[in-house]
Amino acid sequence: MDDSEFPVDEDALDETFKRAADFVTYNASVMQQDDLLFLYGRYKQALHGKCNEPMPGILKFRNRSKWNSWNALGDLSKTEAMKQYVEKVSQISPDWDSAKPKDSGSKRQFGPVTSICLKTDPELKEESKTVFDFVKEGNLEQIKKMITIDPTVKDCTDDDGLSLLHWACDRGYNNIVSFLISIGINVDSLDKDGQAPLHYASSCGHEEVVKMLLKHRANINIFDSDGLSPADVAYSTTIKDILSADNV
Repeated sequence: MDDSEFPVDEDALDETFKRAADFVTYNASVMQQDDLLFLYGRYKQALHGKCNEPMPGILKFRNRSKWNSWNALGDLSKTEAMKQYVEKVSQISPDWDSAKPKDSGSKRQFGPVTSICLKTDPELKEESKTVFDFVKEGNLEQIKKMITIDPTVKDCTDDDGLSLLHWACDRGYNNIVSFLISIGINVDSLDKDGQAPLHYASSCGHEEVVKMLLKHRANINIFDSDGLSPADVAYSTTIKDILSADNV
């Protein structure tokens, strides 16, 4: 998008900014970390103005990186922040505004993340797929079939210690999360980094999954190996509020 195409009307700019934010949300997995940090700062500035949050503690390095990207913008106007955001997205992907978002049922996180939040798995032949592959692609029918054949499958973890529930929460598949909880998978199971499924749902921005986990008494006070709770890695203030002890 060159200068001649850039919206001059404030409402038009706002709409373009929202579309750009949606594009980033759905395509964060193929973007560079530095670009994501740049975009995160402009996004926060556009929505909230000058940084008004305290610097995260030294152990909260992921949150601190995000905070720095916002705080460094100082008094940059919201309008300029939106312009810079759209310009950056156009630089990364010139045809972004004509691209179709992936339909996964829910958005993906677009900032530095604690969980995986990616959908870049290689294409596999059906007979080569494991139950984890079916969770990642959202195939509930096949998950049920495999667990019916071998009930012990539900307790499997991958090489990083992620359970089926971790992956379902990461991808935001509400129906699979509900099913896995219903068959007894521990809502507070931990991966090798000490992160529970709630960390994944929270950091990836899956509000309905967060609410579902809390409904089933997921522990909001689990701290991972970096000392971060699900609220610390929350995708948005909305999710942080949902995870507030006062609201749980």
